[in-house]
Amino acid sequence: MNLSWAGSTSPSISGYNVYRAAYSASCGPFNKINAVVNTGTLYTDAAVANGGSYCYAATTLDSSNQESSYSNIVSNVQVPAQ
Repeated sequence: MNLSWAGSTSPSISGYNVYRAAYSASCGPFNKINAVVNTGTLYTDAAVANGGSYCYAATTLDSSNQESSYSNIVSNVQVPAQ
C-alpha cells in the first residue's frame, strides 16, 4: 500500500511517523509502522493483508524530537483481494 501526504511547511519539522490500525466499523488501536523516522512524504506499507481494511495517520517530529498528535485519520482504506 503506497501512502502519501502533504508535508508540513514548518521549518522545524525533521520527519514523520506513520501509524496503522485495522478497520472494522471503526479504527482499532494504532501502531507505528515505520522503523525509523520517515523524512519524506511517501511511505510504502508492505505488511498489509490482501482484502484487508485499514486506517492510517501520520505525526510530525520536530528538531527536538517532540511528536505531534495524529494527523487527520484516513479510515477504511481497502487493500484489493488478489
